[in-house]
Amino acid sequence: MHPAISATQLQHLLDRWAVTGASVAVVSHGAVATMAAGLRNAETGEPVTVNTVFDAASLTKPLVSYAVLQLVDAGVLCLDEPLAGFVRPVVADDARALHITTRHLLTHTAGLQNLRGERPLQLFYTPGSWFSYASLGFMYLQMAIEAKTGEPLEDTMKRLVFDPLGMSASSLVWREPFAAHEAVPHEHGLRLAGHRALAANASYSLKTTAADYCVFLAAVLAGARLKHDT
Repeated sequence: MHPAISATQLQHLLDRWAVTGASVAVVSHGAVATMAAGLRNAETGEPVTVNTVFDAASLTKPLVSYAVLQLVDAGVLCLDEPLAGFVRPVVADDARALHITTRHLLTHTAGLQNLRGERPLQLFYTPGSWFSYASLGFMYLQMAIEAKTGEPLEDTMKRLVFDPLGMSASSLVWREPFAAHEAVPHEHGLRLAGHRALAANASYSLKTTAADYCVFLAAVLAGARLKHDT
């Protein structure tokens, strides 16, 4: 999508595909351009703006990965150290879980199922041998981050990502100021219940704006706050 796209063009796309509202940010040569169209709440008619805060869901994972790599650079975490050495194994009755590393969790190769569901946690293959997307892996990774840093994940994210990059409209936990700008979920034009996390979750709990997230992407593209090899 070209940075010069207008709000009128964006609204046309929303109408064409029956999307209630959207905010778009584009990074080009380090500069971020934003635009918005549609509604953040179909019931009240409140519009989406460039300040609208959205549920980012699994787009939380790249931000947490970025923080993890900074912790690796700082020597706080090691990509290939088994996590079971300092947090309890994610699957207690499977010896293979003793070998799960940060690298396995970042690359979705730990062997875990995606979501917990009703079935007990289990490993479906030996860690490192196969790719299988696993949100549970990032929840386990959060345990490791908090054990090594001695602070809640939200504090780590503020220290390593949100504050340094100026992402003032982003958080893994609900903040009351978001209420004035929050986009509520819609399906088939109808409002659904929103999600307001009271505790950080490394897999899905990010609230952010399109502009804030694009600032993060620009930092990643520039290699900011990471060693060159990392």
